[in-house]
Amino acid sequence: MKMRYSLLCSIFLVLFYALFYIRVIMTRKESQVIKGTNLNAPYKGATQLTLFVSYWADHSNEPHLHRREIEAAIAVNIANCEIGRVVVLLDSSNFLYNCSRFAQEIQLKLSLLSAKCASQFECLDRYEGQPSYYDIFSYAKNLGLERSIYIVANADMVFDETIGLARKLSKKVLLVLGTQGMHSGTPADILRSYKKLTGFGTLPSLPNLCKRRNSWDAWIFHPNDIELNKRYFRDSQTKLLFYMNQNRAENSALNALLESSKGLISHNACDFIHAWHFHGAAKTHKKGVGAVVHKRSKPSTCSSVQHCLHYTKENEESILSRRRVGEE
Repeated sequence: MKMRYSLLCSIFLVLFYALFYIRVIMTRKESQVIKGTNLNAPYKGATQLTLFVSYWADHSNEPHLHRREIEAAIAVNIANCEIGRVVVLLDSSNFLYNCSRFAQEIQLKLSLLSAKCASQFECLDRYEGQPSYYDIFSYAKNLGLERSIYIVANADMVFDETIGLARKLSKKVLLVLGTQGMHSGTPADILRSYKKLTGFGTLPSLPNLCKRRNSWDAWIFHPNDIELNKRYFRDSQTKLLFYMNQNRAENSALNALLESSKGLISHNACDFIHAWHFHGAAKTHKKGVGAVVHKRSKPSTCSSVQHCLHYTKENEESILSRRRVGEE
């Protein structure tokens, strides 16, 4: 009797896991890439801006409050008329929570905004855990989007219309952006969107880190300009790949990119291209992991938009002419 019971239990477990993996495979095929409708396309024939962020699937009974802020930030960026495409890498996906469900949640938030623009939205299921900095840049670089300048950012960063200046970025120039925080100087429409989409009654007061020049939360580059060598993205002490939400990770990642990609110039353009921070809830830094031990780099200062982006007058006139075509 015991043997029969044990055999039945074994058969049940085998069937359960078989159905689980079949479902995962089916989900992977259905939702690995989910495309929204690109309603804006304001600059016909112009270089497109593609925003790439990483987010985690929700498997808890009590979701972290910061999730509200991140999802609000993603929705506001999708509604930004200057951004042509938003790509979310959803880590720890499974058949219970994956891109299909996440896209529904984002569409609900977009409906609350009543936005006049909607970027093309894509979600990539990642069945492994949190991606490292090397993984994130690898995913972004391998998207294979033509005529696109990439923005890799923390998922809780929100861009205003100044992000459109990034279309002028010259080859072999890498920009980083320190956050402007959130305060009375934040654009009113962004503040309204924060309260409406998060449901929080009060606005967070976050410092302007752009002035400090030692921290940044966004990267802007031409995908073919960066080369990735995994050995440069490892912690010098642990020999492990480091993550975006570790202390000192951004300075280490900049050093890794500059070491891997010869001839690359870096500038902090936060004085001219503004990124705002949706982060009033508790931090979500990777637990049990210390600061990254690695050579660190700082971007060069720049005195003007033209100096930061290294664009030529011909480049600017070309962009303006394409903008006029898009407005016709």
